[in-house]
Amino acid sequence: MSWISLDRPRRARRGYAAAAAVAGAALVGAYALPASAAPARVADLVAHPADLVNPFIGTSNDANDFPGADVPFGMVQWSPDTSSRPPGGGYEYKDSSITGFSLTHIAGPGCGAAGDVPVLPTVGAVNNSATDSFSHANESATAGSYKVALDNKVTTELATTTRSGMARFTFPATTQANLLFKLNGSQNGASSTQFNVVSSTEVSGQVTSGRFCGAGNSYTVYFDMVFDRPFTTSGSSLAAAKPAPTTERAGKNAADKPNHPRLHGTAPKAVKDDATPKATASNAHVTFDTSAGQVVQAKVGVRTSRSPTRAPTARRRTPIGTSTPSAPRRTTPGTRRWARC
Repeated sequence: MSWISLDRPRRARRGYAAAAAVAGAALVGAYALPASAAPARVADLVAHPADLVNPFIGTSNDANDFPGADVPFGMVQWSPDTSSRPPGGGYEYKDSSITGFSLTHIAGPGCGAAGDVPVLPTVGAVNNSATDSFSHANESATAGSYKVALDNKVTTELATTTRSGMARFTFPATTQANLLFKLNGSQNGASSTQFNVVSSTEVSGQVTSGRFCGAGNSYTVYFDMVFDRPFTTSGSSLAAAKPAPTTERAGKNAADKPNHPRLHGTAPKAVKDDATPKATASNAHVTFDTSAGQVVQAKVGVRTSRSPTRAPTARRRTPIGTSTPSAPRRTTPGTRRWARC
């Protein structure tokens, strides 16, 4: 009896242990990872993030961005202005004509701004009010560069550095390849405009604009453009003063329509502008003979001043192809690569 009474618990314990082992194995099997599962592979970093940039994003539906050449914190934003010319960006993707390639732009400010010194390539007789039609099929833009083949058979390529811009204009073979300077074409109008022929390969000038969002402030943009070949003729004209555009203002608590913001409240008091009211030139042009060679390259530098009466500091004129400390020598493709670094 004692043998039986002692053996039963021992056999029961062995049975319980075996059952527990089976249950444990089943539990581990239920929660074990599949044999094929492995930690997720980290995606490779993009070697050139600038390749993924689409400068045309925000160029429609009142986003008011611009697709032209620009670099971070740059003073030059060389970009096309289209016929409807949205405030700040100056470019509407739905438009089909370009009025000029101006040197300064602001992305999406909601008010008219910048758009200073529009330059437009044309062929034939000089027409200061000309526009160039184009198709998006012949247009491209990447970070730091812009290119478009216009319907007048002129291809325009733009690139920028921090304080300068480079352009390559490829004209058809003609004796009348023009670059128009629409000096009074700033988005908020311009005064005290000047145009100077320094030599057969260099021009300079200035425009005064401002009044951002209806304020009374002003600024002056000084520019100097050097070409890699001499132009055959040049000229300028004085047009009637262009009135500054008025800005619609709404009541303090008035509601705005979607995508159509307005300024609210009372306009600030205008600051007295001591700039010369009459312009020495409101439109200008240079003409090249491209019968033998169709490419005209231009290098432009800008300087700004808040005071319209303050003269620019002295500058050193340097032909294209030489180096200066502030504007290292770069071809247009080299400038594009530099802008994407």
